[in-house]
Amino acid sequence: MKNDCMHSMRDRASGVEMLGSGQFYGTNVRSWRRPGMMLSETHYSPNLKVPRHEHEPAGG
Repeated sequence: MKNDCMHSMRDRASGVEMLGSGQFYGTNVRSWRRPGMMLSETHYSPNLKVPRHEHEPAGG
């Protein structure tokens, strides 16, 4: 199940889905921010098959 807060885009040439900032294929349970990094705990459905995808580069 995808987080619906942001829409994704698909690169037509490669067929790879581009996920927006904060978009995951599971449910983001919590996250921690530290200088220069962010960690996220994400829960996924037991039989989820995650398609090939990329994430937007992190913002500054």
